[in-house]
Amino acid sequence: EKNKQLLASGATEVTTTEVTAAEDDLYPVDTNRISPEFRALEIEKIKKADFGRLVIAKLRPDHEDAQIALIHLTDRKLTDVIINQKINIKVGTCFENPKTAGNYRCVSCMILLYNREKKDWVEAPNGENFLKNAYDFYQASEGDIWQARELSMRIPYDYALVAKYSK
Repeated sequence: EKNKQLLASGATEVTTTEVTAAEDDLYPVDTNRISPEFRALEIEKIKKADFGRLVIAKLRPDHEDAQIALIHLTDRKLTDVIINQKINIKVGTCFENPKTAGNYRCVSCMILLYNREKKDWVEAPNGENFLKNAYDFYQASEGDIWQARELSMRIPYDYALVAKYSK
């Protein structure tokens, strides 16, 4: 409708569209587990991301805090997975995130689903895959509980986290 109005009025104004990274572009990718044609593209994205500027967070959620935050974020959907599939959330290296959205503190971290019975990490819960591999965790005020939200900045894949919880 807007385009029709602009054309009818003989508009000469130039408009630009800002292109932003797709949401999935923010999430860490294991470059060892993707096909060669996508690996080069992903490595280029990693180089452009300039991970050297990231600051490792000194204050961050522990595994339990992150798990509770994700239970709330998923409207308790994660609770059944934790109980029935014997899965716990493990948190990797967290990075200071300046996008606090008015909160006291925000960090971005990769997470892992760890199967307590198999003593190994799992790609996704059996059934619906409703979790991503990284999230922002934030505190509304100093000392407040950690809460989770969708990732808002690109962080590197945490190979050390995966290695720590692999058989």
